[in-house]
Amino acid sequence: MAATPQQIPLAIRLDEEASWDNWVSRPVTQSLEAALQQRADQSAGIYLWGKAGSGRSHLLQAVCLQAQHESRYLPLSLLTTYPPQAVFEQAELSEVIVIDDLESISESRPWQEALFHLFNRALHSGATLVIAGDAPPQQLGGWLPDLQSRLGSLLVFHLPEYDDVALRELFVRRIQCRGIVVSDEVVNYVMTRTERSPRALMALIDIIDQETLIRGRSLSIPLLRDINLWS
Repeated sequence: MAATPQQIPLAIRLDEEASWDNWVSRPVTQSLEAALQQRADQSAGIYLWGKAGSGRSHLLQAVCLQAQHESRYLPLSLLTTYPPQAVFEQAELSEVIVIDDLESISESRPWQEALFHLFNRALHSGATLVIAGDAPPQQLGGWLPDLQSRLGSLLVFHLPEYDDVALRELFVRRIQCRGIVVSDEVVNYVMTRTERSPRALMALIDIIDQETLIRGRSLSIPLLRDINLWS
């Protein structure tokens, strides 16, 4: 039965494939990776920003998977139909509070006020905040000034978009996670036809996973042609 606006999901399911092992590290992301993996050493927390498809949610879920039961993952894009005070209730009791999709509350003063109060409670309890949005704190025009100041006090990192080399490695890693053997020829075939974005590649992997099971065939160029993905 669907949740009513007053019923908060007891748990947000994490993508088990969004782990550190499956993250494609690049020289430009290594300082951010180190900060996230050593989050216990941070006095307040970390703010990372980047465009949709830059890997923000993967990194945040990797932090949660690493922390296991000591974290709370709050993807705001899935939670804005619930009362903000209920969503953030006792979140400061977790060792790590991970807030995704910050841009989802850009036009909601009640949500911003609730997040500001959570910030203060987290500072008092010693919890670490890890927050991701689509813009740096200083560019959050029209936001609650006190919250914008709090966000700016965190360690701020920019997460750049994937280049073609990183996208290729991402595709290979994530499809191998499904137990699917993939050749260089197939990878080349896919990468010359698919939209250059992690989201498009993940959607393609879901289709390939399903079709190889249904058809009882291994992944090959003839199979991809039969699926007719790029007609």
